[in-house]
Amino acid sequence: MKPSSQINERYFKKSKARDRVARWAITVGGVGIIAVVIGMLVLITSVAMPLFYDASTEPLSEIVVEATRVVDAGVDDYLESAFVLSD
Repeated sequence: MKPSSQINERYFKKSKARDRVARWAITVGGVGIIAVVIGMLVLITSVAMPLFYDASTEPLSEIVVEATRVVDAGVDDYLESAFVLSD
C-alpha cells in the first residue's frame, strides 16, 4: 500500500500547485479585463466630453483684400493657400 499512497500524495501536491497557478492566472486575467474596460470607458468619456462644451472659434490669420466685391473666399484642403474670387 505504501507505493500507491506516495503516488496519490505526489498527485495531490501537483494538483494543488496547478490549482494555485490557475487561480492566480484567472484572478490576474479578471482584474486585467476589469482594468481594460475601465480604461476604455475613461477613453470614450474623454473623447466624447468636448461634444458637450460650447463651441468657440479663433481667427488664425487675416487677409487684406483690395476688391470692390468679394464673391467667394476659402482655403485649400491643407490650409496652406487662401483664395478670393472677386468681380
